[in-house]
Amino acid sequence: MKLARLRNKVDLIDAQIMGLLAKRADVTKRIGAAKARSSAPVYSPDREKYVYSRILKLNKGAISDSDVRA
Repeated sequence: MKLARLRNKVDLIDAQIMGLLAKRADVTKRIGAAKARSSAPVYSPDREKYVYSRILKLNKGAISDSDVRA
């Protein structure tokens, strides 16, 4: 495959990633607002541990676990 085509594929994937990150950020803002309304603590270490564990299980190996965590 030609370099230009490969770069175009990367550009399209980048656009999808950014769209998904924006959606995720929107949901997390709504979670923060819900926590504020219920006086729940903002930081939840158990939830953070769960999210990292789940994401690392989804990692297919092209990115190191330490890079995923970063």
